Amino acid sequence: MVAVIVAMPGRDGEERLFQLVMTPDPAPNGELLGVIAIIQSRALESARDEIRRIALDPAISGWRLKLDAILEQIRPLVPFEHAVFGIYDAQVSLFRAIAVRPEGVELWPARWMELPPAIRPFLDSGQTWIEEMEPFVSGHDFEPGDEIVRRYRDMGMQASVTLPVTRQGGYSSALSLCSRQPAQYGQRHLDILRALDLEPVLMRFEKERDDERTLFAESLRQTIMTADSLRTAARDIVPRLAQFFSWDYVALFRVNRKESRYEIVTQHSLAPEYALPDGYLQPIERGMLGQTLRQRQLLSLDDVGDADDPRNDYTGPPRPLRSAMTVPIRLNGRIRWLLDVESSVSHAFKGPDADDLLEIIASLEEGLDQHLLRQTKQSLMAETEQAVVFVGREGSIIEMNRVAADMLGAEPGRCLEGETPVSITAFALPDDPAAQGLLSSEA
Repeated sequence: MVAVIVAMPGRDGEERLFQLVMTPDPAPNGELLGVIAIIQSRALESARDEIRRIALDPAISGWRLKLDAILEQIRPLVPFEHAVFGIYDAQVSLFRAIAVRPEGVELWPARWMELPPAIRPFLDSGQTWIEEMEPFVSGHDFEPGDEIVRRYRDMGMQASVTLPVTRQGGYSSALSLCSRQPAQYGQRHLDILRALDLEPVLMRFEKERDDERTLFAESLRQTIMTADSLRTAARDIVPRLAQFFSWDYVALFRVNRKESRYEIVTQHSLAPEYALPDGYLQPIERGMLGQTLRQRQLLSLDDVGDADDPRNDYTGPPRPLRSAMTVPIRLNGRIRWLLDVESSVSHAFKGPDADDLLEIIASLEEGLDQHLLRQTKQSLMAETEQAVVFVGREGSIIEMNRVAADMLGAEPGRCLEGETPVSITAFALPDDPAAQGLLSSEA
């Protein structure tokens, strides 16, 4: 068997690469009659190699740009008008679109949406393409007004093919390609997506997205930890939270136990009508804030207008917001603030949202503890009449307070990186061998 690469002119005049796999064609008596040649397109193999290169290319910044470049490699093999890359929850009961192409399609919200029960069997079947949307929907008993179906209808999509990503324990994400023309996809197109080795690439994008959330939480911790003023830090953090999670409204309330009320520290609104009045106050026992403080845990409300929901103690001036989530923020183990997140649609906050928010809050609380320790240390060093000097293991002075600086004839404060270090040994009297020995030893 011999394989060679050849170039052949296409209909548009451009050369296309093909692979000829040739094997002898013998007669029954062994006489060689000729050669059997199988012609294979090189497009699939070339696209697979290019996709692998794109996924590993450090010059392409971020997984979203990489996904864009990869979709352009897929398009000649599996034409599409719309692409959605999204993630599932552990039970495949929720779906969140994390990349929509073409970008700017507002019909896919940046939140978790409930999946109909038919989706799990659809993924399990291995035949994850839809030839015509309406017969598929009617044949699988979708609920009238199903949110995901409605979005496909609003975009006029008639056919789709989905490549699910499987991990140990189930499905984690999926890439769906869609067309406005019916009967555009079938087994062949799903086989092409599988042959492109996309699953490990999409898994990599999932991890990069998780890493983004971890880095975001760390950046908030650093902001809190190094802030001169917690109020200034809050004015920076609240808009960043709203933008990172695409939330409609976020506010931070201070728990004022002395005055028995909640005081709004700062707020961020996607629309002016979502905002609370400046200086808004709320009695400490009222509303979701009061419930959250009493229960000492995260609280979510699916529908502000549902009076039968036992969690519904929503209060405040009328605003066009339908669902809410509140979570306590602790300092030294005591609830000092409450974070309020709200949406203009009902049922906006699902299980994974709570997990993400609690991860962020844990990082903020860690930053608050470190901020308090830093302020406490600074206050003690400023107020004490004792000389305090921080020394590294090699003997270099790291930081000293005002009293120590006066004693040693130096400038108070922290020694910056790059400055010539001053050794504590330099302050030992030359004729005091005990001091010289102590300040030069590992002890």
